[in-house]
Amino acid sequence: EQKIYRFVAKDLPGIPVEPLQPPFPELAGQVHVSTFKSWAELGKWYWTLARDQLDVDESVRKKLDEITKDKKTEREKVLAVYHYATSLRYVALEFGIEGIKPRRCALTMARGWGDCKDKATIIVTMLRELGIPSTLVLVRTGLRGDLPKDAPPSLGAFDHAIAYVPSLDLYLDGTAEATGSGELPAMDRGSVALQINEGKAA
Repeated sequence: EQKIYRFVAKDLPGIPVEPLQPPFPELAGQVHVSTFKSWAELGKWYWTLARDQLDVDESVRKKLDEITKDKKTEREKVLAVYHYATSLRYVALEFGIEGIKPRRCALTMARGWGDCKDKATIIVTMLRELGIPSTLVLVRTGLRGDLPKDAPPSLGAFDHAIAYVPSLDLYLDGTAEATGSGELPAMDRGSVALQINEGKAA
């Protein structure tokens, strides 16, 4: 059995532009459809998509030894990894599955560039290799506005990815070249986010 739903809007007035107004996704009408039953289910599914990208090879180990060789404390090692990730060029080529699936850590390192989820994957991969728990985090930035309370669980709710280190209660945005490790870019602050937590999303 097939059901076809049509959503039609005609002759809608334009949205006037005002200073300091909320982002357009908060003001404009939208249709949001998803097949996920819960945010937990979405997080579990995303983990199955991303977990194999957190693999470590000799090139990753060599770079990790290089950037952490003089680092003694956990915080120093975390910041060394963060600074390495932010030093890579930000390039977003999001075609097909790579629009949502991060590239392997070693591949991003070899290329010297990656998008937000690639950089977050580098941070999480390297920290895990160091024995420091961390997780990927999907973020709905301030550019998208607040998430409606009745929004269905969907990857479409998010437009960014960062990393989180529980032991330091520290969120790290690998694209934030001009932001210190102790603060987040304005677009990340106060945002709705989903910690993947190896499939036990929060």
